[in-house]
Amino acid sequence: MTYTGRRSSPLPPNWGAIRLHILTRDWYCQWGSQSEDRAEPSQCMERAVEVDHIGPPDEHRLMFLRGLCKYHHSVRTGRQGAAGKLRVMFTRKRPKDPHPGYRKPGWPDGTSRG
Repeated sequence: MTYTGRRSSPLPPNWGAIRLHILTRDWYCQWGSQSEDRAEPSQCMERAVEVDHIGPPDEHRLMFLRGLCKYHHSVRTGRQGAAGKLRVMFTRKRPKDPHPGYRKPGWPDGTSRG
């Protein structure tokens, strides 16, 4: 199986064995075990089929991993992506746009106003 996702850090060479251990330990989806899950009133009873990193993405110790169903892993990944995008949006400074009536020489329409 070829991994095609975009990770911020690579998985270790023994990831297959780690993944198997977590999915054997966490038979059911562990959604709601973290405060940031905003747990629903009842626990998800779907079979855990994916492994989620609770801590940093390069931390592969068993205590920092949990099994999730495909749906909840997508929810968590989406939230992380949205939070990352917001961080970038608010830290990156956009250059100030020039006044729309001001044109520099050499514009694509061939004019050289200035």
